[in-house]
Amino acid sequence: MTINKGKRTTNGDTIVFHYTAKLDNGKIIKSTKKDKPLKCTLGKKQIRTELEQKLLGMEEGDTQHVTVPAKNAFGHYRKDLVFNVPKEKLSEKQEPKIGAKYKIREKNNAKSYIGRVTKIDGNKVTLDANHILAGKDINYEIELLKIVE
Repeated sequence: MTINKGKRTTNGDTIVFHYTAKLDNGKIIKSTKKDKPLKCTLGKKQIRTELEQKLLGMEEGDTQHVTVPAKNAFGHYRKDLVFNVPKEKLSEKQEPKIGAKYKIREKNNAKSYIGRVTKIDGNKVTLDANHILAGKDINYEIELLKIVE
């Protein structure tokens, strides 16, 4: 039942909406469809700017699609955040496994990172400190459920 037929969202409106976030290959990375929808007030920077801009001007029941480019989502994939380290440098008593996370420091100790094991080759371990979604565009489908009066 739509109670606000014809009313379009504007800054300051509190709204309730569902979203589904997918990668370009169609893999769903997050969705509120099976859970509780989100509630926010437009114009208060409570959600991604790209989503907020698409939600402005929508009516209850409307669906929109928006792509957030990698640089605005989780950043570009950075090769300088991939480190090859000897196994013995990892402070673990057990063998490293693909996907395990380790804290690593730059050679000059200026910065530390949390890196995921992406490759094990003999005594060398490759750690990737990029966000797992770095370098990927995120495609959102948003459905406005309600404009709260």
